[in-house]
Amino acid sequence: MSLRRSPARTERFLAANRANACKSTGPRTERGKQRVRFNALRHGFRSSRFGEALAVRGKDREDARLFESLRSELMQIHRTTGLTQEEIEGLAKIYWYEAQRLKACKRRGGRN
Repeated sequence: MSLRRSPARTERFLAANRANACKSTGPRTERGKQRVRFNALRHGFRSSRFGEALAVRGKDREDARLFESLRSELMQIHRTTGLTQEEIEGLAKIYWYEAQRLKACKRRGGRN
């Protein structure tokens, strides 16, 4: 609980907020847009383009192929279970994330 009072929402305050919001538009150049387009992959579960993002990142091209293979296998296994494509995609991401954690753990000699 903050002991500080919220600033009064005066017209001047709101105008300043609007002016600052206009300055915060994200990258404007094509190079800047390319640089940030996969920022969501850092915590990839929310990325709807997870497989594509893996394919674009140079070091992960093999990972992209493996992820697509995993996703396809899960589609085959679960196509009759009533899961939606989005749910199966979510399962693939979870399996992928856990596999990456295991790899990292093994590289560290079994330590978390």
